[in-house]
Amino acid sequence: MKNDTALLRVLGTGLKSVLDYKGQTKRADFWWFTLTSSIVTMLATYAGVVCFVLGVIAQQQVYTYIAYAIAFIGAVYAIWALLAWIAAGVRRLRDAGYQPWWMFIILVPIFGHLALILMQAQPSK
Repeated sequence: MKNDTALLRVLGTGLKSVLDYKGQTKRADFWWFTLTSSIVTMLATYAGVVCFVLGVIAQQQVYTYIAYAIAFIGAVYAIWALLAWIAAGVRRLRDAGYQPWWMFIILVPIFGHLALILMQAQPSK
């Protein structure tokens, strides 16, 4: 990506199109969205854990309440990002020339994840 605002643009576009299963998604946009949404989810998780540990160490309830708030916001974001990732994955499969039903291959343990990654990594057709 050329600059940092492009990452935020891709993340914003991906989160806005959470229920858009029509059209196509470029390969770079899909993978940048996957990366940035994963990083945001991990940061929220780590921030909640740090606040919870601080609450236990300092024995102050305020840190625990902050940890619960961060965990709730992080969980809502993670669910939203998962739904957006599924929609983007369906569009990416369509862009790569596969039927969107191939998204269900992820239900097959280990092999399904690898097959889906390989299909989504194919160039546009």
